[in-house]
Amino acid sequence: MAEANKNVTPPYASYKSFTNFINGLKENGCPSHITRSIIPGSNSGKAMMAATLRYLKLINEKDEPSSMLKQLTDSDANYGELLREILTHSYAFLNDESIDLKNTTTDKVAEKFKELGASGSTVSKCMAFFLAAAKDAGIEVSQYVKAPAPVRANPARKVRSRVKGGNASNGVSQSGCEPPAPPKNTWQEQLLAKFPEFDPSWDDETRRKWFDAFQELMSKGG
Repeated sequence: MAEANKNVTPPYASYKSFTNFINGLKENGCPSHITRSIIPGSNSGKAMMAATLRYLKLINEKDEPSSMLKQLTDSDANYGELLREILTHSYAFLNDESIDLKNTTTDKVAEKFKELGASGSTVSKCMAFFLAAAKDAGIEVSQYVKAPAPVRANPARKVRSRVKGGNASNGVSQSGCEPPAPPKNTWQEQLLAKFPEFDPSWDDETRRKWFDAFQELMSKGG
């Protein structure tokens, strides 16, 4: 029976990144601790992978690998069977009979992930990971279940400077003069545009680093 992972978002890392990491441990051996220094990728990628391993109970709070992770990284182990056991012990809805995965829809599965703490675009990422893992684990899922398209922020709209009586087709006024060019963004605005969007599903350490970096940027902007 799966135990509830309270206040922890289900895995939303790339499933391919997860399998690549597991294959790396198979080739090089499973160390005594799974720290971020051995996880490839960016800081946010390392954080997501660590959270994934913890949710699936493959490492504990001390970053020590579980017996299941050691079995999973054994080159002679049956990956599919072990993965099925891992998923069954991690996702509550695989045991509580609250949903029939063989005969359901995308919206109903999305509701289950929201109940587990996922929100916004994270729901799509959580579902994408689960569906890919379920396929490898031999867990049958309805053909009507697909990972929904991620929710994206509206892109910045280009504002065209208009001159009264101007020609909208070419941006030239009837007087023959081109409209004035829009003001350029300040360097502070350009930096803010490139600053990563805050994700409430991040772990405490990642959120702290985001706030520290944001405050430092604001102080320089001032």
